[in-house]
Amino acid sequence: MPRQSHPKRHHYPVAPFISPLVIRFFEIMKTEGIALTDCAERSDLSVACVVKWKRRHSPTLSKFERVLKTVGYELAIVKIKDGGK
Repeated sequence: MPRQSHPKRHHYPVAPFISPLVIRFFEIMKTEGIALTDCAERSDLSVACVVKWKRRHSPTLSKFERVLKTVGYELAIVKIKDGGK
């Protein structure tokens, strides 16, 4: 009996206007080998919702914090070194 092949993983390119934080999140997922479907499911979000972050919409802060925690990260507020000037 032949082995079943695994379904192809979809590759969704990141749009150029997406926040650097969201881009970093997707880089972390890629580097650590975390599947988008697994991350979305563990965060109680739809895959479509997370995919939209790459192409069209910015995530809400609460949803973004939720997926970051799922992959072992968190957001932090950091003072700008030159005082924001």
